[in-house]
Formats: sequence, structure tokens, C-alpha cells
Amino acid sequence: TAALAQGLDNGSFVISHHGVQPLGALVQESEVAKVMADRIADKSDALLPVDDVDEILLAFERAEGKELNPEQWAAVHLGASRPIVIISGGAGVGKTTVLKALYEVYDKAGIGVTQLALAGRAAKRMHEATGRPASTIANFICNWKPGTFDGQCAVVVDEASMVDIITMSRLCELLDPSVRLVLVGDTGQLMPVGPGLVLHALVKVPQMPVAELKVVRRFGGEIASAAGLIRGGQWPELSADPGAPISFIECPLLPGAEDE
Repeated sequence: TAALAQGLDNGSFVISHHGVQPLGALVQESEVAKVMADRIADKSDALLPVDDVDEILLAFERAEGKELNPEQWAAVHLGASRPIVIISGGAGVGKTTVLKALYEVYDKAGIGVTQLALAGRAAKRMHEATGRPASTIANFICNWKPGTFDGQCAVVVDEASMVDIITMSRLCELLDPSVRLVLVGDTGQLMPVGPGLVLHALVKVPQMPVAELKVVRRFGGEIASAAGLIRGGQWPELSADPGAPISFIECPLLPGAEDE
């Protein structure tokens, strides 16, 4: 009791409506929350009329030789109409395709795009997939200087489920109020190594614009079916054949493992 009282007196931790928190975590969460709340509350007009966005999407489909499904179509419209959006979904649901289509809308509206990812390899894949420059969040923060966000622009963060509260708060400190924010990720994939579950918390905010993609486009069949069941908390029926697309192979216990 004495230790807790002393920690509260000297500011080692604080009591907020979330419970007991270290002071640093509260400051970082407050920074991120303000940036998100300001954009959620922003009722500015959409970048382009709905019909114009539809025309851009039709032209994109013709150029890419692929048809966007209704989920992807709605995701682009949401990104074009709100200053903040979360695009979520598992592997192969077409998140990158949505980004490429959304960038066409941004180009038409005169919005510059800054692509960021947590890891260098992810930034490289982002660049290769979209044909636009991408960098790590750390590199962007280190090289940021006043005037970086001159004019209208959007910051797109890929694999946002892996971004911890420390990194996200540092990024949010640099964002001008006019900067649009697009967070792309999957709360069912890897969590941050550092503290905080930023994307996981944001998708639960009722007012947050979230475009969830569920239709698997990259691959299908047994693997996609099993993955969907597992994500939903169900155990799929798996073949014991090692040559099957997905199988369950029982491993014999090592001697003495039964006692551990």
C-alpha cells in the first residue's frame, strides 16, 4: 500500500478511466486518441462526388483487368469520403488492390501519398505492389522536417496491427491536422512486439470508419476454408495425408513428455 501510494504521489503511474497506467503510456495513448478523434469528428466533404469515384473505379478495373468486389468498392468509397479509415482483412482479400484503386482517387483529387510500413521488407513489398515509394516508419520519423506535409496528403500505414503505441504516438505527433490517415492491417495476424494494441483497439471504436474485407481473392480451396474456420474459433476437418493442401500431422511424444 505504501509503495502504491508513493508511486501515485510522484507520478510513476496515474489512475485514469482505463485503470492504473504508467504516465508515459497515458501520454502516448492520449496523443494517438486525439489524432484519431479529430479525424473521426471531421465532417469535411468527400474528396470527389460519388459518380466521379465510380468512374475512376471502372477505369481502374479496365486497366488492371480485374473486377473489384462490393467490399473493395465500398472500401475505396469510404477512404475517399473520410479523413481516416481502417482497411482490415486477412491475407489474400485484396487490401493492396483497394489501396491502388484509392490512390487513383487521391491522384484525381490532388492528394499526395506517403506509404509507410513497420519493417523494411514490408516497405519493399508495398513499393513493389503499388509502384509508389514506401519507407519504414522509423526512417520517415528520423527524416521528417517541417514542411514535409505541405499541401494535401495522406499517410498510409501498412501492417498496422504490428505498430505499437510508442511508434504510433511518435508518428501522430508529426501529422498536421489536414493529413489523411489510412491504416491497413489485420487484427488476427501478428501483434506488436512493443506495448499496446493500437489497431486492435481502434477497430472496436463504434465511430471509426472501418472497411473489413472478407472475400479471399488470392487463393481459395481447402487452405482458405480452414483458415476462415480457425479465425472464427472452429476446428476444421483436416486430412492426415501429408500431400494434401492442408493436413494435420500427429507428432509422437518424446519419451518422458507425458510427465511434463
